[in-house]
Amino acid sequence: MNKSILTIEQIHEKLKAGEITVHELVGGYLNRIEETKNLNIIRGVYSNIEEQVKRAQEMLGSGTATPLTGIPFVIKDNILVEGQHAGASSNILESYKATYDATVIKK
Repeated sequence: MNKSILTIEQIHEKLKAGEITVHELVGGYLNRIEETKNLNIIRGVYSNIEEQVKRAQEMLGSGTATPLTGIPFVIKDNILVEGQHAGASSNILESYKATYDATVIKK
């Protein structure tokens, strides 16, 4: 996949058409995160990413995908995602794991 800029809708269509896989798309973003890790932009990647990639690809294959299925996105670490680190860039909250999903995550 080249590095041209595509809209979410265009990426979704390519995923639905099988032109790219979720694994390829996510892999590209993971590579970019690795390339820019010295900038300290991304604090971490969820440990269950392979499970999420597999589930998204299955949803695309079964026709149950939503427009955002398989689309990588970044969540600021002050937004709560149940079971995930939510440190808000604070040393005090360094080991805090969210006990519930924030409204924005639920929606």
